[in-house]
Amino acid sequence: MEKKSVTLEELLEENIELTKENNRLIKAMRRDALIGGVLKVLIWGVLIGGSIYFSMKYLEPLLVPAQEMTQNPEMFQMLLDAYNGKFGVP
Repeated sequence: MEKKSVTLEELLEENIELTKENNRLIKAMRRDALIGGVLKVLIWGVLIGGSIYFSMKYLEPLLVPAQEMTQNPEMFQMLLDAYNGKFGVP
């Protein structure tokens, strides 16, 4: 078994190279984590915003009569009378 003689300068140079490589890897990991976080927020925003948008499109025909009834109490009373007449509630 041969022992290689390693000088202090060689060890320092190797340490500097490893440190530089380590810093590059850490910077890349931080950049990837930031990009991943931004993409997660965008994807969730699109999913939640899209679901709200499409649900409002489908619920709009149901909400318009409800808004009209709140603005016109006579229409609500007519609907209530029709309900009571249909189901026999006095």
